[in-house]
Amino acid sequence: MIWSQNRAVKGFTLIELLTGLGIAAILVGLALPSFREYSQNANATAQGNQLVADLTLARVEAVKLGSAVRLSAVGGNFTGGWVVASDRDRNGSLNGTDRILREAPAARTDFEWIAGTNSGTPISNVFFDSNGYLALVNEPLMFQLITPDRDTRKCKRVVVGLSGRAESRKGINNPCTP
Repeated sequence: MIWSQNRAVKGFTLIELLTGLGIAAILVGLALPSFREYSQNANATAQGNQLVADLTLARVEAVKLGSAVRLSAVGGNFTGGWVVASDRDRNGSLNGTDRILREAPAARTDFEWIAGTNSGTPISNVFFDSNGYLALVNEPLMFQLITPDRDTRKCKRVVVGLSGRAESRKGINNPCTP
């Protein structure tokens, strides 16, 4: 503060203001990468949880309806979103009394879903039979959500066992393979 003629002048000098702004800019610069990583992890978790919820919906509806229900990739790739639909004849298309139960949006920008069997065979449909078990496959299924930074330790994994139960896992212990 500047003192003039025995009275205080209220305010900051230009030097004090620039010093304060410089410190604030440094703090923001240090926090920004952490916020980006937090935001990316939150998006990955939300998308993984949505897939688990929709797989569970398909399984429950299959038991409730007493017939096959599927979760199908939009455009053949789960990155473009997916549809949960009844599918009595398990042909992957809507016909007869089949109906759409839920539609999920595409993955967020720069995220990518990779889906396949444990042996690596790509899939675009997941069928559940009337007992809630996986149908038309003889091994568990794995969905991997690759994050925008392509760090395979940060990916989200959703595994569907032959029993039809879906669970989400983080890639930290077993990195994903893009």
